[in-house]
Amino acid sequence: MRTINFKVTFLSDIVLNASSNTEGNIETLDYITGASFLGMVAKNYDEFAKTFDTFDIFHSSKIRFGEATPLFKNKPTYKAPFCFFAPKLDSDKKEVRNNHFIDYDNQAELDKQYKQIRSGYITSNLDYINLDYNYSQKSAYDKENRKSKDSSMFGYKAIKKCNTWKFSIKFDDNTDAKAQNKVIENILGEKYLGKSKTAQYGKVLIEELKDYKEENLENFNLSKTTYVYINSTLALFDENGMPTFEPTSKNLGLKDASIDWEKTQIRTKKITPYNFKRQTNDYTRLVIEKGSVIALKDASNEDINIIKNGIGGYLNEGYGEVLINPSFLLKEGSFSLNKIVKENRTYEVEEKEVDNTLISFLKNKIESKNKT
Repeated sequence: MRTINFKVTFLSDIVLNASSNTEGNIETLDYITGASFLGMVAKNYDEFAKTFDTFDIFHSSKIRFGEATPLFKNKPTYKAPFCFFAPKLDSDKKEVRNNHFIDYDNQAELDKQYKQIRSGYITSNLDYINLDYNYSQKSAYDKENRKSKDSSMFGYKAIKKCNTWKFSIKFDDNTDAKAQNKVIENILGEKYLGKSKTAQYGKVLIEELKDYKEENLENFNLSKTTYVYINSTLALFDENGMPTFEPTSKNLGLKDASIDWEKTQIRTKKITPYNFKRQTNDYTRLVIEKGSVIALKDASNEDINIIKNGIGGYLNEGYGEVLINPSFLLKEGSFSLNKIVKENRTYEVEEKEVDNTLISFLKNKIESKNKT
C-alpha cells in the first residue's frame, strides 16, 4: 500500500472523549481516532459520489485513515507497551523491565513490586512523554434568565494547543490517482475535530509531511517467540461475527502460530463512536487498546504477512495496525526511560510595561494561599 504522512498542529485545545457518558468521570483519549480524519473527508461525500466509488473510499479497507499520535522532535511516538513494568516507587522510570523477561522465581525481583506502565508514549530512543491537559469547568446557559443554568455544570479535560501530531493515510496500490489526490485535497488545511467544535475547542491545521522517513524498528528474523505490538486500536470478532475481547489464532488469521498467554499483555475497553452526520452514537465496540503485546509461538512467514496486512475490523478507520518484534520489545535487561521534563518558558518584558502594584498583589495572594 502507498502511505502518505501528515502533521497535525493544534491551533486550540482539543477535547477527545472516549465514551458517550455525560456524567461522572469521563475518560479522555490520548490519541486521535482515524474516524475523525475519515469524517473530515466524508463531509464532502456527495461530491465524491459524482465521480468515484464511495464504498471503496469510505467503507472498504482500500483506503485506511490512520490514528494520530504525538510527534516529538520530528520522531514518531508509540504508546508505552503494556509489557513495560517498573518498580512501584520508581516514579522516574529508571529501572524498567520487559515483563516477559522478569524472573519471578527470584525473590529479589518480587520484592521490587513491579507495576505496569499504563500511560504515556515512547520514541525509538526510549524518550518518555506524557500529554499536557487543561481542565475547564463549564456551565450551560439559561437563555430566558440570561445567566448560567442551574444544576448544569460540566467539565472539559482538553489536550493543550501548540502540540504537533502525526498520522498517515494508506492507499491500496490499485487506488485511482485522481481519487487519492481528491482525498488528500480534502484532508489538508484548517479543520475541526473532537468535542465542542463550535465553541473554543477543536481547531487544527493539517499539512503533508513530504520528506518524512519511516522508522524501521521491526525484526522479521523469526524465532520461537514472536512479539506483535498493537500499534493502533484492535477490534476482533468471534466465529459468529460477534465482537470479542479474546484474541485467538482464528480471529487473528493465523495459519501455524498459537498464542503464548504467559508472555502476552493486553488491555481492553469499550468505545462508543459518535456519528456527527447522523447526530447519534454508533454501536459500542469491544476493542484491545494500542500498546498491547501479543506473543506468538512458532509463527511462520505466512502468518506475519497476514497480520501485517491488518487484522480485525474497521481497517478503514486505522484499526489493526501492528509492529513485529519492534526493537523496544526485545530488551532483556533493565533499562531506563528518558522522562521528558516540561520546559518552563520565560519571557523578557520591558520595564515600562511592568505593573509593580499588580505583581505585589499577586505575590501576596500566592503567599496567602500557601499559608492556608
